[in-house]
Amino acid sequence: MAQDEATTKRVAASLKRVFVGDSTFRGDGLRRIWHRGENTTDVVSWVDRQGQIMRQEFTFGGLVVRWERGRGVVSGAETGGGEHSMPAARTIEDWGDNSELFSAAFTLLCQVPQSDFYLRHLMHHLADLVGEEPPRDRDTTQGEVTMTHILNSRSIEQRWGLDEKEEPESHFALWLVVAVLGITLFIGAFWYVVTH
Repeated sequence: MAQDEATTKRVAASLKRVFVGDSTFRGDGLRRIWHRGENTTDVVSWVDRQGQIMRQEFTFGGLVVRWERGRGVVSGAETGGGEHSMPAARTIEDWGDNSELFSAAFTLLCQVPQSDFYLRHLMHHLADLVGEEPPRDRDTTQGEVTMTHILNSRSIEQRWGLDEKEEPESHFALWLVVAVLGITLFIGAFWYVVTH
């Protein structure tokens, strides 16, 4: 058991973003964000032009946890002819609900020391599924900030009652200064034209 925990920590620590083709939108209108770790552990996120994550696949040990917008989280098995230079993008078997696999994926993602927006997105979906809370001490999201991230942050704040402190801002004085300056410039320009 201790060896499994050590392996999980080692793999989690090795999971990093791979900046290969991540700015290219494919024919389906999505771009791929790829994270790779030891033991051919991959998290692949497909993002649309608005920054919405449409699908994510987490492959490790030949097993797959897939999240799809509108479908949720399912499990399956990886296919491919032994080619490990690129992440798998399909599954051979769709098992549906596999709580043990979901829990293992969640545990691994919780231990990634430099979790970014994409990894946390998947972690939050798995957290809801397994009934656990993601670690609060690492809730600072790094990486790209998209509208999805902003909405997710707001939903977490509402869920836990973390209200943003909003201080009412009065821009009246600023507008007054701008208006006075504009009127002064207009009168000065008019005076200059009339006198010359």
